[in-house]
Amino acid sequence: MRRGLFVVAAVLCALTAIYHLVGIFIPVNEAPPWRHALFAAVNVVCAYGVLRRPRWFVYAFAVLLAQQLYSHGLQLYFVWRDAHRIDWPSVFVLIAMPLGMGCLIADRRSRGRQPSA
Repeated sequence: MRRGLFVVAAVLCALTAIYHLVGIFIPVNEAPPWRHALFAAVNVVCAYGVLRRPRWFVYAFAVLLAQQLYSHGLQLYFVWRDAHRIDWPSVFVLIAMPLGMGCLIADRRSRGRQPSA
């Protein structure tokens, strides 16, 4: 089941990379083009990471998780405060990213217990 979740996560990362690629050329939000370029690259790396799960990826994802919790947490708060509405993309990120981290940690632990071939 975890493998299926990683495939879904990779697809979501790829879709998010496409969103950020579009954001480089067409204003989709207030973020500058350089930020969209950065996160397009980050999402491509994440798509690879959740599919292949190299040993280093859990640490890189932890750094991204911290950044996303901060960024989207503030975004959720400011949209609520200023526009009196829920920023659903931020809600999704704030739920999905910690769940993804949990799956990566569980996968890393289960791989560590398997005997070497």
